Amino acid sequence: MAGTAEIEYREVRLSSCRVIDLLPGDYLAPIQCRIRHIDLEDPPSYEAISLWADCICINQRDSEEKSRQVLLMGDIYSKASKIWPRLKELEEFENKSITYRLNDQQEWAEDSKKGYHFNEPGPRNVEEITAAFGIPLPESREIANMGRFWKRAWFHRAWTFQESHLARERIFFCGRWEIPSLLLLRVLVSLRVLWKSTDDDRYLEPKELRILAMMKGRSSWSPQNQVNNTFLVTINLRRGSGCTLPSDFIYCLLRSTTECPAIIPDYTKPFWQVFTEATFHTVLGTKSFATLGCVDPEDGDSILPSWVPDWRRRKTHSSVTSLSKRKYNCSGSSEPVVKLCAEEKKLSVIGILWDHVDSTVTSRKNSKYMQELMMKVGEVYQPTQESLNDTWMRTACTDLTLYESEPTRWTANSAARVEELSRCDDELQAAAYTAFIRAMVKQNVDRVYIITQQGRLGTALEQARAGDVIAIALGSEVPFLLRACADGGYKFISECYIHGFMDGEALVDEWKRQKPDADHGDISWLENLHDLQSKGELPFETQEFILS
Repeated sequence: MAGTAEIEYREVRLSSCRVIDLLPGDYLAPIQCRIRHIDLEDPPSYEAISLWADCICINQRDSEEKSRQVLLMGDIYSKASKIWPRLKELEEFENKSITYRLNDQQEWAEDSKKGYHFNEPGPRNVEEITAAFGIPLPESREIANMGRFWKRAWFHRAWTFQESHLARERIFFCGRWEIPSLLLLRVLVSLRVLWKSTDDDRYLEPKELRILAMMKGRSSWSPQNQVNNTFLVTINLRRGSGCTLPSDFIYCLLRSTTECPAIIPDYTKPFWQVFTEATFHTVLGTKSFATLGCVDPEDGDSILPSWVPDWRRRKTHSSVTSLSKRKYNCSGSSEPVVKLCAEEKKLSVIGILWDHVDSTVTSRKNSKYMQELMMKVGEVYQPTQESLNDTWMRTACTDLTLYESEPTRWTANSAARVEELSRCDDELQAAAYTAFIRAMVKQNVDRVYIITQQGRLGTALEQARAGDVIAIALGSEVPFLLRACADGGYKFISECYIHGFMDGEALVDEWKRQKPDADHGDISWLENLHDLQSKGELPFETQEFILS
């Protein structure tokens, strides 16, 4: 068989796929093989390999067959007895011993917690760590070689996530080296701890952390980890991976993760339509607008609607929401009411138009931003009756305890805890305070403070402008920042945080405004909002927003 042009494909059944039989021959003889069909419901033993096999086993000229076979890829990889990823030759990878040295030092992760895991800006602790554990310096050739290894194209292609994540057993080839996947995983974990303890990107660049998810594979399938194995978490982690056809960013994950959008691969559709349908169905399936938090303002020149993430690009801005854990509840227990309209490019959302942006204040290169906030907000923040300092801190933290490794919502004791940490002489607790300040600064690096027309304070991405609409959509975790368009619709700008209104208070405000004569003492309806919504008995009027 000289190439795919000579293959005559027979129609493959819905539950079947093609496999390649490699025929016997000596080392110098031309490679000869044959193709046969197998039934994946009762498959024989077979092995899967990267790169070129699927180009032969799937008729690339038949879009309908490609669409059917793509849905089976998860079964093909998960039912293979072994997967053989092959990486291209890597110069100077003869220093393979570094992988074994890091692998052998599993006490490293535990010991690092005892004295090296500080949070002040780095690089830090490098000399102490290398001396104590015999690990090469970050500028060494060994570490540099490992850095080049993780940059191999295989780790950063869209489809290879499925290969690695679903495999029963994986053996990697790189040049003449054969490397067990468990060894690479343990090395990655060790490098991650080195990076976190030293803050030195030469050990492991932050963007390479996404390789961990694919290398963990089935070990991440425990019930406790399913929250991080969802479609939304995974595609946001893998966005920007190499992909010839943009639609494959969606299709490659349909059988690899949980909570996948209810769509069928169709290579006749343009990619913008696939992205749009995937976003819409993810909102429906998860009953959450967290997908919209993945939209990056840098996608402004994209042909995609403003509310659809461009998965072809890495995200450059932060989100208010978490993709794996709901932190806020600004719309109570309501659920999203959405539909696609206008040739499937516009999203209809039901909610309330609650406020408008009056002005913005930036803290970047602005030493007087607190004075500006004082002039606009006052010494006391009227909605919560807190001092401006307390209001500012909770707003800058988006009401999260960023001094903790696993942040939770701010409580009555949080301010006192921050004050305690700031005055503590204990090295680890002092480091926790430094980490808190650092996390707060990082969280606001691409954000501005917004002051609304009703005197409310919040934060949003720096693209916020005076006049932007602040809307509360039914089912939303956080408020939306929208910009009115000439056609009466809206452009989605970003999520936003409004202090004192992240747990349903905005809906109570709207209820009081619309029904001033009602008994406003009982707001227990917030907890039953979903039931009231299903009965058509919401205590306030809503409107439709068309996002284009």
